[in-house]
Amino acid sequence: VSRRGNRIVGSVDRINALANSLLWLAREARPANLEEIGLKSGLAAVWNSLTLSTPKAVALRLDVPAGSTVKADAALFELVLRNVLDNALRYSEAGEIVCRLSGSLLVVVDCGSGFPEADLERVFDRFFIGPRGTNGLGLALVRHVCTASGWRVCAANAPAGGGEIRLDFGSSLIGDW
Repeated sequence: VSRRGNRIVGSVDRINALANSLLWLAREARPANLEEIGLKSGLAAVWNSLTLSTPKAVALRLDVPAGSTVKADAALFELVLRNVLDNALRYSEAGEIVCRLSGSLLVVVDCGSGFPEADLERVFDRFFIGPRGTNGLGLALVRHVCTASGWRVCAANAPAGGGEIRLDFGSSLIGDW
């Protein structure tokens, strides 16, 4: 009974997430209330909530100075972090996901097999579904929010293996970098 209950709750959570994603896209979400948000603490909070619902033998390494902040709409910023980290976790079975800040560029590298080369140009397209994707909206939302916020995002394959998402916050990043 407990196992069934957990599956039902998980299914409802996925349906809610899909509905929210569709609403964000339909509303053409734009940044509204800009505030300074701690990048490292934001990444850690999103990671903790993701690993509660998806326990895996994957660790998170944050190479992000504690004083780094981003001036952003909190809800949209969390949506970007959640979708990027969720994608990295989905494609990683064991190992370490690394978040590294260099200047205004946040690089998130998973420990999966990386992106198929033919898919690199399409991973941010709405409803594009990769080999283990769910609904094809996560990275499309990331690109939409980044564009609306004046940020840049791209995908690549990391030199040492794994997929890599690069978020350039530009002048929105404030603090110790």
